[in-house]
Amino acid sequence: MVVGDTVVTYNAGWVLTKPAISPKLDKIKVTDDPDLKGKPYRVFAYGEGFLSGYRDGGLFNEGILTSLPNLLANQMGVEMNLPFFDKEDYNGFNRRVPTRFNPTGGPVPKFKLASNNNGIATIDSKTKVATLKKPGVERLDNYAFPNGWNTMPGSENQIALRLYSERIFGSGNPHSLINENKADFYLIQDVFEGGFNSLLNFKLNNGGYGGEPQIKGINGITSKNINPFYPTPGVNGRILNFIYMKESGNLKYGVILNTPDFTDFPYLTWVKREEVIKTLEKYKAGYPSEPFSYILPSSEIDSLMGANVHPNLKRGLYPLHERNFVSKRGVEYFRNRIPLINQETEALAKEFGFAVVDVYSIYKSIHKGTYQSPDGVSVTVEDFYSSDGVYPSAFGQAVMTNETIRAINTHYKTAIPLINTREYLK
Repeated sequence: MVVGDTVVTYNAGWVLTKPAISPKLDKIKVTDDPDLKGKPYRVFAYGEGFLSGYRDGGLFNEGILTSLPNLLANQMGVEMNLPFFDKEDYNGFNRRVPTRFNPTGGPVPKFKLASNNNGIATIDSKTKVATLKKPGVERLDNYAFPNGWNTMPGSENQIALRLYSERIFGSGNPHSLINENKADFYLIQDVFEGGFNSLLNFKLNNGGYGGEPQIKGINGITSKNINPFYPTPGVNGRILNFIYMKESGNLKYGVILNTPDFTDFPYLTWVKREEVIKTLEKYKAGYPSEPFSYILPSSEIDSLMGANVHPNLKRGLYPLHERNFVSKRGVEYFRNRIPLINQETEALAKEFGFAVVDVYSIYKSIHKGTYQSPDGVSVTVEDFYSSDGVYPSAFGQAVMTNETIRAINTHYKTAIPLINTREYLK
């Protein structure tokens, strides 16, 4: 919940430490394609989720620098062309800083929006909608952007997602990117579209990226079997995308990250369900029509719970709108669906011969307090997540990079060195 503006100065302390010895990548170097043979090694990231470096509520240079794809490339001794904002625009867009200023006295965390050195190009005088400055490089190696995991509600969420998408994709088709960008190694986390956002705004007929999960993956289907005008049995939007990627012949080496359980995110536990129920009973306010499992940290909930808000001014004293809750039905649906999505991921990885990072199990272990990173650091929920309660912090990105390195080394018998994650605990 934004309660003001602030100035965030440039942090010159983030300099990635190069490994002492660059690893040999000959086992995962494409040598039979004239566009790649004898050329500098290229890592290409594609998808959604945290690969973009989005954290603390926004996208900014420090987060992009410490994103998993860049940390991985650094350990491989490879340079990536990243979608940085210009140096003077280092705060990017929507960067938020936690503050103790709490005018309502409510339980929802408060933030101040970075108002200086941002990446906004224009703001429409009538609609107040912004456009973002484009990256300053012609060829990008990271096309990940925050789609379904954005924590901003409603129309604000949709506007932000469009801005991020347009900044790197323009008017092009994001699903053709892999066909148009040959690389030696692909890093993919294509969390089903609208995953977290669909959970927050759950409807039974809007369960993710379209179509049921296919635990057998592509299963021999080709583009010749697909009718473009009617749904094809065994094909959802994601499977269709991978069919086209397979037929391009570009994907030789890579890694796919599977999907975590969204209901584990701290964002959903910022406001306690039991406390809201007590307050509703205190003011004899109505309940949502549908049973709920989680409370969303909205301004309405903050007003309802705020000790400094006069009862006559509390927006939540009337029957609270369902947008403030995550329904029990939605939680059950997604908890049952995500393991099936991850079975589909396993099948797709097997089809392409890719390594898999089990993000789902790693996150579960972190939330249980039993996880230790590959370099021997005990990881807490507080350290792993950024202040937005959904995306990893720089430390969390480093932890997931080491897990990605471990998956690649195991699958391809490489020897990419691990990151010292302690350097990111700051």
